[in-house]
Amino acid sequence: MKIIHLNTLDYGGAAIAARRTVEAIRSQGAQAKILVALKRYDNDIFEEVKNSYLGRKIKWLNISADVGYYLFHARDRSKKFVFSPGQFGIDVSHHPDVISADIIHLHWTYQGFLSLNGIKKLLDLGKPVVWTLHDQWAMTGGCYVQGECQKYKAECRNCPLLRPHSQLALRQQRKKKQIFLSTENLHLIAIARWKKQIISQSAIFKNFAQIKLIPNPINTEFFKPLDKKQIRQKLGLNNNEIYIGFVAFRLDDPNKGFKYLAAALNNLAKEKFNKKINLMVIGKTNATITEKINLPIIFTGYISDFSIMRDYYNAMDVLVIASLQENLPNTVMEALACGTPVAGFEVGGIPDMVKHRQNGYLAREKDADDLANGIIDCLENKEVYGKAARQHIVQNFSYPVIGKKLLDFYKSII
Repeated sequence: MKIIHLNTLDYGGAAIAARRTVEAIRSQGAQAKILVALKRYDNDIFEEVKNSYLGRKIKWLNISADVGYYLFHARDRSKKFVFSPGQFGIDVSHHPDVISADIIHLHWTYQGFLSLNGIKKLLDLGKPVVWTLHDQWAMTGGCYVQGECQKYKAECRNCPLLRPHSQLALRQQRKKKQIFLSTENLHLIAIARWKKQIISQSAIFKNFAQIKLIPNPINTEFFKPLDKKQIRQKLGLNNNEIYIGFVAFRLDDPNKGFKYLAAALNNLAKEKFNKKINLMVIGKTNATITEKINLPIIFTGYISDFSIMRDYYNAMDVLVIASLQENLPNTVMEALACGTPVAGFEVGGIPDMVKHRQNGYLAREKDADDLANGIIDCLENKEVYGKAARQHIVQNFSYPVIGKKLLDFYKSII
């Protein structure tokens, strides 16, 4: 069986999930690779389409046109990458790997890679097209994360991201409905229970039967517990201190909830612990956002090397995720696979991985006091929670488990 995957880039959360999906099904004997619009890293899993000088220029023009078309309609022009109209892209329906594939598997393909017309051309090939929905774009008028907005359940009129009287979101939502519901070749994958519920509530997919729940996989042979003392020594950390981890690409992203983390840390009953408590921040940040935290802070910057990330997960006593909306975050899965308990809000796909007071703590949404309770609970039970965390990920998210689920699903729709 040959499966071709498509993703706009070879980096970012969706690219990581797509790569791990390919590795999982390759481990089960399938042929698979990922076509991307733009490639940054040397990896044989990814192949850049139209990688000539002219081809790359055209792709950059498509990306610029997609962003520019949105900004023409945008209410706030400073937010460039929160909406994709799906108007511009390239045609990959004639690519040799697409033509020879038994299954076409889409991931995050917009922002200038596949337009809505480009997706339609793939559907018109008559092959099964599987689409893992890493965000909400497929069911909205163009935004990736709907936040508090519920318009996707009916019609995306008066989109809060667009200028008054703009009909762009409504027009694109209607076009999606026309394209996606006019074929029997489209099959959706929800990677979390919460996401499947969101899809089923949308105006486009509320009567859509082909929605399968299959989570993203993780390589549990790589992300695994290591000797904490040795890792801390390697990283220059003190074995007699406590390290609370927080990972986000950008800390100033409001959805990452850093203000709730700050409040929770300042509410910690520090007298409960006889050790110095540190906050370990991994990601892009500036010092001003962390000024009000009354703890020593270790800034690592953004880390792209998974081996280094694995070391830091193992060095942590607990990982905190304060996000207000998440799908199935890689950071949570990676930390749990390394035997590190997680404290976070009970939102999105986090409850699919974090089991309350078994391998971590699920706090009430936007409740900093409860998040502080969760951090304390994880610190007090880190050995028990750590073992349960590792076991849960191996049993439910490892390559053999998810690889088999995906292949069984592929076989059922060919």
